[in-house]
Amino acid sequence: QGNIHTDLFANDLIEDPFYGTNADSLAWISDRDWKYRKEFDISPEFINRNLELVFDGIDTYAEVFLNGEKLGETQNMFRQWVFVISDSVRKKTDNLLEVTFHPSSKFNAQKQSEGAYAIPDNHGNTRKSPFQYGWDWAPKLETCGIYKDVYINSWEKLRIKSVKIEQKLLTDTAAILIAHIELESENFYNGNVVIYSPHHKFDTLATKLDIYEGCQTYQVEFKIKNPELWWCNGLGNPTMYDINVQVSTKFRMEEQKLKTGLQKIELITDTDEHGQSFYFILNGIPVFARGANWVPAECFSGSNSEANYKDLHELAKDANFNMLRVWGGGIYENDEFYNLCDSLGIMVWQDFMFACAMYPLDDNMRNNISEEVKYQVKRLYNHPSVVMYCGNNEISNGWFDWGWQKQF
Repeated sequence: QGNIHTDLFANDLIEDPFYGTNADSLAWISDRDWKYRKEFDISPEFINRNLELVFDGIDTYAEVFLNGEKLGETQNMFRQWVFVISDSVRKKTDNLLEVTFHPSSKFNAQKQSEGAYAIPDNHGNTRKSPFQYGWDWAPKLETCGIYKDVYINSWEKLRIKSVKIEQKLLTDTAAILIAHIELESENFYNGNVVIYSPHHKFDTLATKLDIYEGCQTYQVEFKIKNPELWWCNGLGNPTMYDINVQVSTKFRMEEQKLKTGLQKIELITDTDEHGQSFYFILNGIPVFARGANWVPAECFSGSNSEANYKDLHELAKDANFNMLRVWGGGIYENDEFYNLCDSLGIMVWQDFMFACAMYPLDDNMRNNISEEVKYQVKRLYNHPSVVMYCGNNEISNGWFDWGWQKQF
């Protein structure tokens, strides 16, 4: 995990980008193409399995090649990119993965020159962290690289792709939940589903399930008696439930383990003689939101450690914060960020990654954004701390207050 700046620095090929005016003198890095290469082997037991090459985070414009064959291109650092490699990989030794990165600045300049209209802050043409182009708190360090995990996924016959836990009903005496189980299957199978608590917090549910070929999502309802609620910092315990979901056939058993919390959250925007209110009600109690705006804790995505995340979150809790707003000019944070918010009772106001720019919505951009949003909302769904999504940072301010309408 990292990016071209951190990798060059780690190999003593450049000076520290944060020292003195090095951010300016290293600007040439952002204008070059860069290639990453990796050789790897595939064990014999994977020969007849389905294989996928998965990038959880790749920044941003890249071409991906395996053994000289182009698998595809990436153009969004906020999406997971998956390439089927069952036929491309040599199921033995000497596989060669190559990823070639191209400068986002060149793409932005090209889009700006081709466009029927100019837009302010041309980072709006690309799905990349806006702060990399320079911000009031961050130097201009337009980077590229593989900033989250890259790995090969293998499966055969059947797999669980995701599990989403929906609250159908939540009262003092019972929580009725629906597990939305997304499965991918090679054939039709007579299957079974078991949903259980590893810590015996609720009764096990077991039921039969007809599993159809292809990708399908199945709904299975289960119940928790006398549920303990998830509360924010200062109002109670942020209780979390471990939920294990098993799907089995006579050929295979798959299991997914997850955590979630049970809560009711409402945003109140009533109008009265003073204007419009804006506050949250959590589990029936009005909450005064106390907290801060969260920008990335490191300028280079993927550089922040779990220990630093933990230290910062515990400082927030000790300062009596009950909410953090993930700023729309940064990144969708990694899993550790949201896990800590869950466990410490810190609510999350989640911006989508749009900030201080206009975003031209041609068909390619619209589809790119749509896939980004679907991926991120699905990824964050089971976190009780995520209580609100917001569209952007200060774009309406720019349109109405910063002179954009006249200038552009």
